[in-house]
Amino acid sequence: MSSTVFQKTVKNAIGCSGVGLHTGAQVTMLICPA
Repeated sequence: MSSTVFQKTVKNAIGCSGVGLHTGAQVTMLICPA
């Protein structure tokens, strides 16, 4: 059984912010292109 795995990246930076589930602290996440 063989399979090919393709990797992809995002085109532009994506960010979001919110409140941590367990800590209640402010959280900011930024995903940047590779």
